[in-house]
Amino acid sequence: MSCLQELTYVIDKRITPRSWPTRRSIWRSASFSSASAAIALIGFTAATFAGRPEFGQFADAGSVATGIAKYVGATLGVLFALALIDASIIGAAALILIPNAPPR
Repeated sequence: MSCLQELTYVIDKRITPRSWPTRRSIWRSASFSSASAAIALIGFTAATFAGRPEFGQFADAGSVATGIAKYVGATLGVLFALALIDASIIGAAALILIPNAPPR
């Protein structure tokens, strides 16, 4: 890692070599929670649309939320959309914590 890169970390993100292990653990836990949420959402939608004519016919998340609202309820359709937004924010935050992790 060059001195300029290290200086950029310290100035821009206040990430110093001493804080890298902490940042890595935060990044790992955020990544794990994002992956867990994605697996749960995939399982929930697969169970919801199993045996239905819409199974495998969706083009975007909005149509999935509409289908969930149709079969399960409007509240769960909205919760599905909010869970997608939340997962994307957590995933983006995990990437921001360590933009270019130093090599081990």
